[in-house]
Formats: sequence, structure tokens, C-alpha cells
Amino acid sequence: MRSMFLFSIFVIIYGSLFPFDFQYVNWTNEGRKMLFSTTFFGGNVTDVLSNILLFIPFGLAGSELISRHKKSQKFYLYLCFVAASLAFGVQILQIYIPPRIPAFYDAVWNIIGTFIGILTAKFMGRRYTHILNSDNK
Repeated sequence: MRSMFLFSIFVIIYGSLFPFDFQYVNWTNEGRKMLFSTTFFGGNVTDVLSNILLFIPFGLAGSELISRHKKSQKFYLYLCFVAASLAFGVQILQIYIPPRIPAFYDAVWNIIGTFIGILTAKFMGRRYTHILNSDNK
């Protein structure tokens, strides 16, 4: 699961920051306006689904890592904090990549995807433990 967790972070960063053509943008004048000019829950269906699906593996693998080590519930808060930091960090970096369009709602949908991944891991942990434990051998 650790490799799936790290791979999901790589896919999030690569997919969100491609083509890595960073250019200067004045944060005060243009950057904040670009990021916060969108609504809280916006985007078309394809955009929403892709943002949710991008973070489901992150939430699933992170949740499985936490549950395997019998950590306390506070580690789920840490996982959500890392997801939010990653989602908002990527949006801020997208300001500096001209073909990309940063949007506040993308980060919100990313966090919802993380929650879905955590809930999926909890459900699978209760119903399908034999599948999740198969790679512990």
C-alpha cells in the first residue's frame, strides 16, 4: 500500500502540473483573482469526476496504511490535512502554468475524493479483509 500511496501522490502532482512550463505571475494582482474567481462547488461533470477520481487512490492507500499500523484516529485528520495541502498547493502552482486554470473548487472536489477513498477503505476493511491482507504475506 505504501507504493500505491506514493504513486498516487506522483500521479496527482504530474497530472496537475503538466506541462511544467512555469512562468511568472504577479500573485497580488493576478494570482489570487485566478484562484478565487470560481464558485465553491463549480465545474462541469467531467471536471468534477476527474478531480474526485484523482484523489480516491490517495485516500484509499493512506487509510490502509493507517489501519495496518493500528494508529489512532488522529492520523486520519493528518491524512485529510495532507490531502488538503496537496490539493490547494497544486492549485496555487497551477497559477504559474499558463495553459492550466486554477480553481478553488478543484481542491474541494479533491478533498471529497480523499474522503471517498477513506470510506472505501473502511468498507473494504470490514467486508473484504482477505483481499486487503493478501499482500501482507
